[in-house]
Amino acid sequence: MNPIDSIRIYGIRHHGPGSARRLMEAFHLWKPDCVLIECPSDGQEALDLIGDVGLVPPLAMLIYSPNQPELAAHLPFARFSPEWLAARYATTHHLPAIAMDLPWGIQTKVENAHSSRGQNDPFGLVAQTMGYSDTERWWEYYFEQVHGDEDLFPAIGQLMSDIRKEIDHHQDAALLLREAWMRRAIREYKHRGFQRIAVVCGAYHVPELDVKRFDEATDQRLLENHHPLAMASTWVPWTYHHLATRSGYGAGVLSPAWYDLLYEHQKKTSIHWMSRTAQLLRSKDLSVPPASVPAAVEMAEALATLRGMHQPGFHELEEAALATLAYGDDQWLEIIREKNLIGDRMGKVPDTIPRTPLQEDFHAAVRSARLKRAFETPDKVALDLDLRKGSNHVASILLHRLQLLDLPWGTWKSQSDRVKGSFRERWTLHWKKQFGMRLLEAGLWGLTIPEAVHAYILHRANETSQMSLISRWLRECLLADLPLTSTDLSHILMDRVAESQDIEDLMKTLTPLVYIHLYGTDDRSSDQTVPILLDRLIIRICVGLPGAFVGLSDEQAFELPGRIKQLLMDIRLLDRKEDEGVIIQTLEQVAIAPGIHPFVQGALTRFLVEEGNLSRHHFVRRLAEYLQNQSDLAQAASWCSGLMTGAEALLLHQPDLWESLNVWVNAIPEEDFSNILPLLRRTFSGYSPGAKRQIAIMLHRRQPVTINNTVSENLLTDVQKAVLLPVLRRWLFDT
Repeated sequence: MNPIDSIRIYGIRHHGPGSARRLMEAFHLWKPDCVLIECPSDGQEALDLIGDVGLVPPLAMLIYSPNQPELAAHLPFARFSPEWLAARYATTHHLPAIAMDLPWGIQTKVENAHSSRGQNDPFGLVAQTMGYSDTERWWEYYFEQVHGDEDLFPAIGQLMSDIRKEIDHHQDAALLLREAWMRRAIREYKHRGFQRIAVVCGAYHVPELDVKRFDEATDQRLLENHHPLAMASTWVPWTYHHLATRSGYGAGVLSPAWYDLLYEHQKKTSIHWMSRTAQLLRSKDLSVPPASVPAAVEMAEALATLRGMHQPGFHELEEAALATLAYGDDQWLEIIREKNLIGDRMGKVPDTIPRTPLQEDFHAAVRSARLKRAFETPDKVALDLDLRKGSNHVASILLHRLQLLDLPWGTWKSQSDRVKGSFRERWTLHWKKQFGMRLLEAGLWGLTIPEAVHAYILHRANETSQMSLISRWLRECLLADLPLTSTDLSHILMDRVAESQDIEDLMKTLTPLVYIHLYGTDDRSSDQTVPILLDRLIIRICVGLPGAFVGLSDEQAFELPGRIKQLLMDIRLLDRKEDEGVIIQTLEQVAIAPGIHPFVQGALTRFLVEEGNLSRHHFVRRLAEYLQNQSDLAQAASWCSGLMTGAEALLLHQPDLWESLNVWVNAIPEEDFSNILPLLRRTFSGYSPGAKRQIAIMLHRRQPVTINNTVSENLLTDVQKAVLLPVLRRWLFDT
């Protein structure tokens, strides 16, 4: 670079540790008096706060519209990001740090109207030509890990100039506008009299920011019809996980923990990374001898030498660690990558930094609900709310709203209380670190908690195909005092009832609607919609119920009887006798129809007995006939399992049932009995301890004694008794 130039353009890789290190070296040598940074100019408000020592990266600059929260953007910064260090340098030396890029309020409109940024990778062809699988590896090896005193920025600028000559960007409206806006910012600060202006931008923009090559009037005409929306900005905590899994500003970071280490320990990166990996594996109970660490480092350095690299990259370190520390076991790779490539670092934002609108609304709601102490307590807090009290009712509404946002600060301990008409709710509150991040993410859906819940739930309702989920959210919205959201969910359900073919999903959908109908809501539109929904649902269920029993897997068969029982309970709560009769008639037909899963038929037979629709005489006769005529032992065992699952009272009070089952079991050959024993054991394992004890006593009383005392005394030796009797006692009587 020419030392007499008043403008120096530093092309960097966003979030590149080598770029950051070189940039700081250049700043200390040249000593700029003004720093322009590639960052949307409507983020200037946040950039001015960067001197606060309480700001600890990783952080994200949040740029948002107070009126249109969906336009918000999170622009992440790590402590190794060149833009972050450039702004910190300017603040420390009392220099202006200027956000010079096109305002986000314009970028959003342009990218929605034209092609979005980042569709093509301009460096991909270069990386591929030089034999690298991806751009990030190529850039890291040639620009991030290079040591020495030579100035790389002119070489980067020349490379970018050659690349830009090969790519036509005249159709990329967003890119043209951004670079014209940045050139205008450079000219503005040059006219203000600054003598040493440092421009920090993504390397790809370097050739186009040379203001000598472009006409000022042309740039002004290009920008004159574009006016930014009113935006605000602040800082929010970020994590390395978010930095790795989401696109950053201009570039993503696949391995932030590795880049952090590369920035912090540029000359001893390998030994630090390998030592951390060894500690990680030891914490997972893998034996890693101390001598294996230097051996792994030597292997990584040998791999780097063979590949013509300045030092090992994370691929070489990973291969060496796998071979030397993890004994070649690939299962450890995921653990190593999660911890030592991505990392778990989380940023901090002090209270002096302005909160986002959603954060402000959340803290105001916490104060109104008198939950500030519970929010600040790191331990679990038990909460017993009397909903007749104002602050308790506000607390209940807030906790239900947060659950709808997938932010479960509180766990509702006894949800059945509301169904019973109680005015109490019992919660366990425990605020976790990650909830703060979820709260920030929820800000993309609205500026207040009710707005965010409304937008988020409607989005999820339109995305899901399960009506039962929508029905459950509808009930939660009523508890969360969100009548407008409830109404919209009701309309979505109304549109889908006639289309759904999943009868089981329709049955699950019915239960929350029954709760809403019985325990009501003050919202008149919901009062009109829910009864109509119930009518349509029940008609669809009654018509489609016979088909729900056909072609079931074992897992579906085990779950269906419980769903049928809940369906009957819901119908009776609604006092719909005619519909109940239709369902019972369907169950009677299915219980004896061919081709139905035997477990379901056994369970339906028990239902009919319990409901009084099948007499004791007919029941015992049906049982005996089924067991005698069923040649497939597995089918018979499954039928009996369905019959006996949850049938404690029936077994205890139906002697004929015992006799029929006893005859069937005694007739099973010993070699076949072991095949069905697991199914029978699982059936009885669900019985209560008291029922098991009564069954064991009844079995003992029914067992005839046919041997004399002399024989019985010698039947088992003392050693055999000591081994067998405790096992039998535990199997029969223990809980």
